[in-house]
Amino acid sequence: KEGKTLESIDKSLAAARAALDKKAKDILILDLQGLTTIADYFVICSGQSTTQVKAIQEQIVAKMKEAGISPRGVEG
Repeated sequence: KEGKTLESIDKSLAAARAALDKKAKDILILDLQGLTTIADYFVICSGQSTTQVKAIQEQIVAKMKEAGISPRGVEG
């Protein structure tokens, strides 16, 4: 389980870094371990315009795909 947890936090941090690359604000990583079977961590951030939010979303998806990870869902 520890290896899975480290892998999960690494993925969360990678998503947060990708958001930061596009100047996301208020980046928050929520630890959901033991609360749901859907995810171990949840990354939330905001942008200052619809265009910026779209760019953040596209950056996160692109970086995750580079790492071989496909998102199950995207909001924003």
